Amino acid sequence: MKDRIVFWDILDWDQIRQYVFKFQRKIYSASLLKEICRTKFLQKKFLHSKLLKLWITHQVIKFQKNYITSFERHKIFLELSNIMQIKYKKENSGVIKESKIFLIYTILNPEWEAYFSIQKKHHNFSITELVRKISCIASRKYSSLYIVKISLEHQLDLIYLSKITRRLNTFSLINDSVNHILESGIIRTYKEFLTKKFFILQYDERYDIKLSLLLLEALFSDFSTIFHSYIRKRQVLEISFYSEVSCQYMRYLHNFIILDPEKSRIEDVRTLLQYWLYKIGIKKPVKRAKNLSKSLKVELNHYLIIKNNNKNTRIYPSKYAQAYLLEIISNIIKKMRNASLILFIQLISTILKRWKSYFSICKCSEIFNRLDNLIFQKIRAWVFRRHSNWSKSNVKQKYFAPIVDIKYYKRLYTGNWILSSSFESKNLDTAVFIVPKLRWHNCGIKFNTTNFSNSFHLNYLYRYGRYPNLNIL
Repeated sequence: MKDRIVFWDILDWDQIRQYVFKFQRKIYSASLLKEICRTKFLQKKFLHSKLLKLWITHQVIKFQKNYITSFERHKIFLELSNIMQIKYKKENSGVIKESKIFLIYTILNPEWEAYFSIQKKHHNFSITELVRKISCIASRKYSSLYIVKISLEHQLDLIYLSKITRRLNTFSLINDSVNHILESGIIRTYKEFLTKKFFILQYDERYDIKLSLLLLEALFSDFSTIFHSYIRKRQVLEISFYSEVSCQYMRYLHNFIILDPEKSRIEDVRTLLQYWLYKIGIKKPVKRAKNLSKSLKVELNHYLIIKNNNKNTRIYPSKYAQAYLLEIISNIIKKMRNASLILFIQLISTILKRWKSYFSICKCSEIFNRLDNLIFQKIRAWVFRRHSNWSKSNVKQKYFAPIVDIKYYKRLYTGNWILSSSFESKNLDTAVFIVPKLRWHNCGIKFNTTNFSNSFHLNYLYRYGRYPNLNIL
C-alpha cells in the first residue's frame, strides 16, 4: 500500500497535463480543418491512452471531500479502461460515475469547441452579449421589426436521445457510452440545475452538467445550418429585386431569437424552427412574430429589455429574478439562525455578488436601492432575533459598526447600518467582512459565467491572440 501511495505522489502531473492538452489541440485542429477521419482516429487513440486515464483519476479525486485510498484510486483507473461497462449500476460509486463522464467530456470537447468557434457569429457564449445585441438592434430605426423568441427551459427532458447521439458523429464506442449516460437522466439533472441556479454558473466540479451542456449545444447548433441554407436560397431569389436579406438569428443555451424587418421571411424561419423542434421531440408551439417597431418588451433569461416610443432601450432584471433573490436570502436566514456571523456574511455576500455580476449591464439604481432596503430589513430582523434582550445600541455596536473608507472593487465606500465583522488571523492582520450593497459599483469585474473553457482557441495552427493565459481543463 505504501509503495502505491509513493508512486502516485511522485508522478509528474505537469508533464501529464501537457500531454493531455497537446492531444486535445490535435483533435481541435483536425476538426477545425474538417478532417473527419483523422478526428475519429485521434479520439480513438486518445481514449486508450493510459496517461489520460491517470489524469482523469487525478482530477476527479482532487475535488473529493472524502479521502480516497490508493486501492480506490487503482479501482477508478481500472474502471476507466472498461468504457463499455459505463451503465450506472448500484455497485458503482459516485466517483467512478464522475470519472467516466469526465473522460467522455475530455474526448468530445475539443472537436465541438472547434465547431462552435466557426459558428460563433450566430451563437453567444454570454448572456450579456446576447442582451446587448438585441438592445442594439432594437434601438435602430426600422419601419418595422419583428421578433420570434422561444425558450426550451422546461422542455429539455423531452428531447429524443437518439437525435443527440446521431449529431455527435463519432465512433461507436463513444456513441454507446453517451447513450448509457443519457439514459441515466443527465439531461434532467441539467434542467433542474438550470432552473434553480440561473445566476450561479460556476460548475467547474460538476462534470455531468458540463457534458450535458456540450451535448445540448451540439444538438441545438444543428438549426444554424438549416437557417444558413434558407438565407442563401432567399438571397438568390431576392437578388433580382435589389433587396438585402437582413435576418438576424441568435441563440444562447436553450433560447432561440430571430429578428427581421420583413414579416413573410421571419414567418418562414419560424415554420422551419417549429418543424425542426418537432423532429427532435419538442412539440411546444412557436408563437407568431411580434412587431417591435414602436414598443419593445422582451424577457430573456431573466433579463427584461424595454423600449418605448423609439427611445433608447433599457435593461432591467425581471420580476422573477428579483423575487427569487429575496426568496434565497429568506431561506438562508431561516436555516442559519444560530450560525457564525462570518459564515453568514460570506454566504450572503457571495450570492449578492453573483446576482449583481449576472445583471452587471443593468443600469437601474431604483431597483437596486429597493432590493437593498428589503434585504437590509431581513438581515436586521435576523440580528435582533438572535439577541432579543439586547438594546438597539449594543446590537448596532456589534453587528453594524460604522465603516469608513472601505475599499470595494477599487472604490472607497463609507456606510452606516451595514452588516460587518472583523476577523484576526495568526499574522495579526485584521480582515473585515461586509455584506455588499447591490447599488455599489463593481467596475466591470465579473465572475466566470462562460459555459466553455475557451482553452482550445489558441492552438498551433490558428492563433487568435485573445487568451494569453490558458487554464487547461
